[in-house]
Amino acid sequence: MKKLKCLIEKIHIKKKLFTSKSFFKKSLYWCARLFSPLKKTVYIIGCPEYSNLGDNAILVAMINFLKKSGVAPKNIKCITEKEFLSDHQIIRQWIGKKKLICGLGGGNMGNQYYSEEKIRRIILKDFEANPVVIFPQTIYYGGVNRQAEAEYSADFYNGKQNLTMVAREKKSWEMMKQLYPDTTVLLTPDIVLSCTMRDYGVSLKQRNGTLLCLRNDAEKQISNSDVNPIRDEFEKIGMTCYDTDMHSLTPITNDNREDQVKQKMQEFAGAKIAITDRLHGMIFAALTETPCIVFDNYNHKVKGTYEWIRHLPYIKHVESVEEALKYIPELLEMSDCKYDNSTLLPLYDPIKEEILKHYN
Repeated sequence: MKKLKCLIEKIHIKKKLFTSKSFFKKSLYWCARLFSPLKKTVYIIGCPEYSNLGDNAILVAMINFLKKSGVAPKNIKCITEKEFLSDHQIIRQWIGKKKLICGLGGGNMGNQYYSEEKIRRIILKDFEANPVVIFPQTIYYGGVNRQAEAEYSADFYNGKQNLTMVAREKKSWEMMKQLYPDTTVLLTPDIVLSCTMRDYGVSLKQRNGTLLCLRNDAEKQISNSDVNPIRDEFEKIGMTCYDTDMHSLTPITNDNREDQVKQKMQEFAGAKIAITDRLHGMIFAALTETPCIVFDNYNHKVKGTYEWIRHLPYIKHVESVEEALKYIPELLEMSDCKYDNSTLLPLYDPIKEEILKHYN
């Protein structure tokens, strides 16, 4: 009797939804934007509209990667996080069951950033028949309930035959393989490292000063007092320190995303040296050939990603302020730094293969 009552309530809710004027307006909107029965199409779901320029750089890199893999630009359909959470019941009506869906790369798998985790879980529930590729991600579970929450996540990710997950450092890959042994898990670098600064429209200009790009959020590890000796060291040699972060002061939209990312990357390209504890601060420095000292954050993503680029002599990962101070003279003497990702590019081929296998 209880199950029958529940079923009747669900039918009533769906009837109310599908007969409302707002539903038909939204349905027509999404039909025009998404429906392509005869075209090869790739849908990117969960595109950021928030200020984090690292995540927005990831989306730009994903689109760039899809284009280089042979996907026509007009056949790449982007759906923002806000749009999907609001209208996913309608959106799923207009995405064909065999169409490829790509989940955003980044560092938000786990229980630290639940809104992004929620989107992935809805995608896997709503699009069970669709091939889904989650671009390179860091997975991390923290807190007292981390083990239980990690095990619970297997209900969503493990055993999904149409799902391909990609880890962006070895520790995340090992964790994904352990938690989801019956799901395809790949290992590649962060997708931004597949690009060059020219892919973002950035050019080198005269370099001046020190760029300090340090966190001020839950991932912060280095204190403000720890930074003072570094500031003092540059003051001694007459170099100005400029503070920045990885956030846009302007609201991000599909129209200005590339320009906002370019401006931040250009800021790195104009510095003589950068000091950062941000993953994409390190990556922006790498792409713009800017000597950089990198501190860790609270999890494994910075150090794990550094392993992919440790061959670049102008990027130095450090464990302490004392170690950073030792590297400053060496980095300031460096010239003609070159970003070389030739050894990394073949590592992305498995993602390309998955894309082309399902691009229809």
